Parts: sequence; C-alpha cells; structure tokens
Amino acid sequence: MIYIFTALYCEAQSLISCYHLTKATGITKFQVFTNEEEGLCLTVTGTGNIAAAVAVTNVCTVFGAGKNDFLINYGICAGKSGEKNICLGEIFLCNELVEESTCRVFYPDIIYKHDFREAEIITGENVAETLMSEVRGKNIVLYDMEASAVYQAGAYFFAPHQMSFLKVVSDYGDTSSVTKEKVSQLTDKHLEEIASYIARLRQVQKESELGGALDENTMKLFYKLCEDMHCSKVMEQSLMQHLKYCVLADMDYHKAVEEMYREEKLPCRDKREGKKCLEELKQRLL
Repeated sequence: MIYIFTALYCEAQSLISCYHLTKATGITKFQVFTNEEEGLCLTVTGTGNIAAAVAVTNVCTVFGAGKNDFLINYGICAGKSGEKNICLGEIFLCNELVEESTCRVFYPDIIYKHDFREAEIITGENVAETLMSEVRGKNIVLYDMEASAVYQAGAYFFAPHQMSFLKVVSDYGDTSSVTKEKVSQLTDKHLEEIASYIARLRQVQKESELGGALDENTMKLFYKLCEDMHCSKVMEQSLMQHLKYCVLADMDYHKAVEEMYREEKLPCRDKREGKKCLEELKQRLL
C-alpha cells in the first residue's frame, strides 16, 4: 500500500479523482480515501503537527502499514523569495526536515530515481518569522506545518527510504493570498509528475514482493503481461504469485503464455477482458 497524507482536501482533490479513490467508512476522525485495487490510501489530516502525527499513527495502525509500503506527504509550502531561484508553483522533494521548536533534523533516504529538485524544509508555526531566520546555520528555503511531524509518526511504521515529502511552493510567507482554488490549481499542475513517482514506487514494491525469485527475463514478461491484461493491483499480485510458483516449481510457463498470444487472447482490450484472461492463464499454468 502507498499511504498519501495531505493537510487539506484541496491538495488531495486531483489524486482522489485520478485514482478513483472512495471514502473509507471505518475511520471517522479523518477523511480517508482508498482504492484497494490500486493499492492507495489517501488521508486528509488537517493542518498542524499534532493533527498530522495523530492521523499518520491512526491510519497506519488501522490499515497495518508494512515493510513493503510507502508514505508520501504531499501539499503546499511557503518559500523564501529570492533564495535558490524558488519559484511559485514549483515542486520539491525534501531531503532534510527541520523541526523548528526543537531544531531536530530528520533525513529521508532518497534512493529512488526521480525528476524533482531537492531542498530542505522547516516545520513550525510562524511562517513569516521562520523564513527570515536561520536554524543551526542553515538558510532554510521551504516552510510548512506538518512535514517533521509526519516523519516522526511515520518512523514507527516506515524506514527512512520509505517516506517521501513532496511540496509545492504556494507563497512567500503571505498566506492571505492562498485560496482553496489556488491550492487546487497548483497541485493539479503536478499531477502527472506525482503519478509518475507513485508508479516508480509501485515498481519497487513489485520487485520487493517477488523476493528475487524471478530473473530479468521473467520480470520483463511479468511487466508485459501486466500491461497487456490492464492489470489492477490485485491482478498484479495474483500474477506475481503464479509466476513465482512456476519458477520455484521449475514449470514451463512460457508455453502457456505463447499459446494465448497465438490464439489472440492477448493483448486484452480492457481490464474486464484482462481478468478473464488472467483466470484462464492461471488454469493453464496449473
């Protein structure tokens, strides 16, 4: 599962629509949206570090966040005008999080390929004062109210390399200019980039779940079948398990796949046809 946390609903709207997330009924304290087939859970935490920490702890406990899961904290932030060419509307992947009240510093491990600019961010309560100051000699260029709290709560469930903090610059410290409409517009602008990053994390999940059982050629076949069957998250997991079983049992699965391509049952036109095709392939493999 990929857990996404935003402070505001307007930050989450484009993702909810893009991934067809539906509101979960089991949690009432926060707005939680899920799509189990896509392996996504998005939570609107509310603003501030306490709300963020409580939401992360509650949701990850209820859903049982595990070792192959990821956390993404996504939303707007303030930027320091004139520093490092910080432009309004630009998106950053945060490589260093500073808690203003304690000066503690946290470092998410950024080990996966991405196309974002990286920057430090400070989490605090007074954006105007903070953007004019330095913390431990660091001239922080981004500011928000949740990142360090999300990290500290997330650390009970995720390793540093499983947590990502993506922030879009909405203002230079004057929050009076930030409206719901502006936030939605700014986050909508980066939907394709966020979706691409989520896809990359999904690929990492697949490879981790396989546990090294599949060689490079089988992995290529797996990705091709996923694409040609229009696989959902659930279908992908099922296909993985069957291919893994065939490899471990030294079964010839290539013949069954090749036959289905010759019979023009692959590729499929849509996910509905793909489900039927997957079930037939599983029968042939067994």
